[in-house]
Parts: sequence; structure tokens; C-alpha cells
Amino acid sequence: MSKKIVIAFEGIEGSGKTFHIDNVSKYLKRKKIPHIKIREPGGNKNSEKIRKLILDKKSNFNKNTDLLLYLAARSENMDNLKKNFRKKIILLDRFTDSTIAYQHFGMGVNLDIIKKINNHILKSFKVDFTFLSIVNINNMQKRLKQRKKLNRYDTFKEKFYKKVQNGFLRGLQDNLLVFAKLFDQKRLPSKILLTGQKGIGKCTLAYHLINFVLSKDEEMPYDLAEFKINLDNRSFKLIQNGSCPNFNLIDINPDKKNIDIEQIRELIIQLNKSSFNNKPRFVLIDNIEYLNLNSVNALLKTLEEPNDNIFFILINSNKKIIPTLLSRCINFNISLENDKVNEISSLLFDNDIDNLLNKDLLNYYSTPGEIYNLLKFSEEKKINLKDINLKDFLLKLISENIYKDDKQSKTFVYNILELFLIKDISVSNSDVYNYFLKRINDFKKFNLDDESLFLEINSKLLNG
Repeated sequence: MSKKIVIAFEGIEGSGKTFHIDNVSKYLKRKKIPHIKIREPGGNKNSEKIRKLILDKKSNFNKNTDLLLYLAARSENMDNLKKNFRKKIILLDRFTDSTIAYQHFGMGVNLDIIKKINNHILKSFKVDFTFLSIVNINNMQKRLKQRKKLNRYDTFKEKFYKKVQNGFLRGLQDNLLVFAKLFDQKRLPSKILLTGQKGIGKCTLAYHLINFVLSKDEEMPYDLAEFKINLDNRSFKLIQNGSCPNFNLIDINPDKKNIDIEQIRELIIQLNKSSFNNKPRFVLIDNIEYLNLNSVNALLKTLEEPNDNIFFILINSNKKIIPTLLSRCINFNISLENDKVNEISSLLFDNDIDNLLNKDLLNYYSTPGEIYNLLKFSEEKKINLKDINLKDFLLKLISENIYKDDKQSKTFVYNILELFLIKDISVSNSDVYNYFLKRINDFKKFNLDDESLFLEINSKLLNG
């Protein structure tokens, strides 16, 4: 039996999360896909009793009692969750992120206490995907006014909800501050896995952390207050020219499909050599989903018994990786809210992103890296993205055979095609969407000739 996923739906009051989880549940029922849906607090007889106590407007618990009641309700659900874990799809209306957002960011409960009790309750149970619903505070208040009955958590002050929503939206700078603090306290994990969308800034975060550590005793150290690498510091220059004795980078070679075993063997040889100084040594492995089985096996022993003062940072773009590798690392999920994505993208080009491209070309889940590559690609191909919609852009890419230019161009055209299918086809015609999605996967999997696929798309979708 294939393993089933656990999905959490998070967000503040009036954000629409319950609406979304109900729709997903209805879809799974129509498709006769086994699943369970649990709300927090609540979910079973005992948890529902606790829910009534928590949400009663007459209740006036202090913040620690509030936390313990929520976690008690969660604990009552664990038998049911563990029984169905990996057997049925599990849909959760609120889970651990809500506890951190409400009880830590909203009420000020110590974060370590929350994490320790959660870890004790959950053991190996974990969420695979989290959907976060964001809402304007004014809209939230309007929606709450439409409710026939309000509970205690519907009646807090506006400032509280803003703090909670900001708690859900912790950004990359916050991640860097956490890592910096852990290093200064000599508690930085020696094996870090950064997981998130491609182009969100995982490698950038890693390079900033590495420079923060390596430049600490240099004349021009990392500026943690401004989150900036000083371009004149010695460690930055050494990494840039590939001669830093405290840094090793592993990535796919341009002419290869995988990170091969020879790269790992060479890394192991380097790590077994004596260090030139007393500084920590860092190994950054990008695109770890491309480590083949032999490469992983060669790497595992080094990860299990690393030499002193060596830190591994592994980068994964939300792809499936070998479980034995995952189990050796501490995983940090990296994410950015949409407004932050637009802000970063605008800074990269020193121009408002709305002045550079048509919004039709963007997905809500686009990352700064994807937007950057899109604009750079358009500059190279001399395409004005401000005045072209998604369909016409794809038509131009196919009709002018741009996918034949090089491997990078072909990958880019496939990405635009998949975005077009999601935005323009999936809702209006799910059968056509599924048909072409399967066609694309088959062409990629079996390395088939692309021309026939693009001719079919041109005739049936773009000019049909």
C-alpha cells in the first residue's frame, strides 16, 4: 500500500481555511479516496469537551493553561492519527503551526516549551504539506461579524490577530537569525537540510550563514543587523574564487544528470585532510534530490560520523529524497509570503515588478528566483513581458522554436507550459489538463522528441 500524506490547513479566524479543507474533503469523497478530517481543538469525544472549555467566552485562562489545554486536546487525537498515519490521507484543520503562531507569537509562551511538549506528543508523526490561508485583517473582521455565534478566539483585539498572522509568516531573515543564534550558543546542528520551493532563496540563506560564521574574526565581518555580506571580507572573496579551505560545494556537473559518486569520494578525501585554521568547515550540497543511491551511500558514513567542526548544509527543492539521508539531518522548511516575494524581486531589478511583467505570467507560488530567471530569459530573447499574456507568451516560445535553443531554454518552456495548464486549463477542463500533464511527464521520463508534443499543444490548446 502506498503511503498517504498528512495535510494541515492553517490560518487565523476568517481566513477561509475551513472552507478549503471542506472542499478538499468533498473532492476526496467523490473520488472515493480514503481519508479522515480532524479539527483542532476537537476531533474526538474527549477533545471536543476540551474544545468547548477553550472556546467558551466565559473562560479566562492564563496563557500557559491555554497552551496545555490545546496540547491535551491534540494528545487525545494521537491514537486515531497514528492508527491512520500513512494508511489514509489525513486532513488537519489547524495543527502545530497554529500552536506556535497563537500561543508563542500571539500570547508570548516560550517557544522551547511548546516544541518540547509537541515533540513528546507527536513522536514520529509529521505533516507533509501545509496550506496557509492569509486574510486582510479588515476582511477577517467583516467575516467574523457575519458569524451567527462567536467563540473566545473570535473576540480578541486586532493587534493579537496581526501578531498571530505575522507568526505564520516568518521569513528568511528570521531563519538566519535563528541559525546565527544557534551557532553563537554552540548549538548549530552539524547536518542541516533546507527544504522549500526552488528559487525561494535556500542557497542564498546558506551562503549568508556560512559567511556570518567564517568572517566573524575578519576585519569586515558579516553585517547581521542589515543581513548583508561585506563584499570586501576575506572569506567572501575566497569562496568567490573557489579557494576557501573552509568551504566545499557539491552540485550537479553541467554534463551530468546526477551528482555522481566520484564527487562524494573527492569530498571525503578533502574532509579527511587537516584544516588550515581553527575555523569551522562547511559543506554545501545543492540539489540533493539528484544524489544517486551510490552517492548517498558514500555520503552517509561521513554524515553519521563527521569530523569535529564540520557542518553540512543540504538543499532540497521539495523533491523526494532517500529516507536514510533525510533521517540523518535536521530539516528546516523555508517559505516566503507572496508580498515578500514581490518585494525581493523588485529589489533585484531596482524597479517595481509590476512595471516589468504582466501579472498573468506569475503564479501565486512564484519565487524570487523564478521571477529573476523569467526576466533574464526575456532580456536574452528580447521579449517584452509587460504587454504579453501567458497564452501569447507560450505561443511565441513554441512558434519560434525557442525550446530548441538549448537545454536551459527547453526547461524554461516546459515550466511556462505547466503554468499555462494550471492557470488556464485545469479549472475549465480537467480532462484536457490531466491528459497533457501525463504527456509532459512521459516526454520528460522517456526523453522523447519534444516537437510532436509542442505541435499538439499549438494546435489543440493555443490555436484550437
